[in-house]
Amino acid sequence: GMIGEIWEAVVSTQSTGAHKGMVIGLLKVERYKEAVIAAKESVKQCPGQARTFLLIAHATSRYPEENGKLRERAKDFYLKALSLDPSCEEAVCNVCNIFIREGKAKEGLEHVKTFLEHTSTSRAHTSAAECYLSLRQHEKAHQHFSIALELNMNYTRAMSGLQFLEQNDYSENEFVPASLQTNWSSI
Repeated sequence: GMIGEIWEAVVSTQSTGAHKGMVIGLLKVERYKEAVIAAKESVKQCPGQARTFLLIAHATSRYPEENGKLRERAKDFYLKALSLDPSCEEAVCNVCNIFIREGKAKEGLEHVKTFLEHTSTSRAHTSAAECYLSLRQHEKAHQHFSIALELNMNYTRAMSGLQFLEQNDYSENEFVPASLQTNWSSI
């Protein structure tokens, strides 16, 4: 069919951008298996590029819950992207989110702290804050949310985190981070 013809054209171009477009399109129409296959093809063609591992991480992270095993692999792909490019904000922030969801916020925090030693972004500080929040270290969470807002006063995820801190009784309300974010322009 038409997807097959488009697929053949994408593979023949050997363009990461073409693979990215194919993956985005397939995810939008909930063709998860095909999106993962397209992302894997990108990794085959450019195995040493962090962005190809980001592409497959994003594709696998979108799989429906019943395919939990494949979704878990997303973390491995984000970590691989991070090992290829330690300055990859997309990988570090999404891997933090996954670690928090797994109840391993300390591991996520280690990754984002390493990232923040070299690069200070609102998104990374928000990820650090979410780790601290999950660990119930509220002062440190507040500090990182505040830094995030100093860097970008319109960053809604940091605003939401600060609101959570100010409005909740921490002993009763579990913090759950927002869903994984995909910054397609970084891939």
